[in-house]
Amino acid sequence: GRFLDVGICRLFAPKKVHFIPNSISDLPRKKIRPLFRKHFFPRVRFLLIYVANFYCHKDQARAIRVFAASAVPFSSLVLISSERNDYSQLITKQAEALRPHLTRNNQSIHIFTGLSRQRVFEVFSCADAFLLTAKHEVMPLVLIESMALKKPWVSTISGCIDKMEGGLPCHTDNQLIKAIRKISLSKQLRKNLAAKGTRAFAKNYSSEAFALRWKKLIEQILQPEHPKSNFLS
Repeated sequence: GRFLDVGICRLFAPKKVHFIPNSISDLPRKKIRPLFRKHFFPRVRFLLIYVANFYCHKDQARAIRVFAASAVPFSSLVLISSERNDYSQLITKQAEALRPHLTRNNQSIHIFTGLSRQRVFEVFSCADAFLLTAKHEVMPLVLIESMALKKPWVSTISGCIDKMEGGLPCHTDNQLIKAIRKISLSKQLRKNLAAKGTRAFAKNYSSEAFALRWKKLIEQILQPEHPKSNFLS
């Protein structure tokens, strides 16, 4: 009931509208060796990453703020974007201002831009968890990628994020800080969340599930009558 367009469709044409969730099709086919972490973060015990274009609505400034406040020893936050811009300059200054605080807690923040898709997957593969602090989302592909790559996530709640599996959805800064601490302290929790996310990905978001839903939709379109179907089940 949070999306006006969905509500209108269900109200006026409940039997003629089908909802097919996002999917990703360019996942690496071979297992990626986590050399990136060994090379760049040899002393890091907990590696948190955030992949999104630098933009105020993605709110990387909040990610930096809650990461620093979490004070997880020997942890690093990696922010990845396609290119630098005015907002990236702002968060770079923010990270620099926090450097003394971060150093005391053996924390660090790293900003990368212009990485190839393959290199982004390399960073993803060696991370312990994924962070998302966007102000507005619907069904973010980055969380689906996190689930596909068997990584747990911590995210602000918007769109349908609180209905997605494999992570810890949060409303407030305090909840984000507690979630980062909680997920950093327990390998078993990370393993359990990753397993839930992987199962949800296979069922709802994989290319196979995506193709099957389109196949069912096309078959129903070609039939004289279109029985109501729940493509999310």
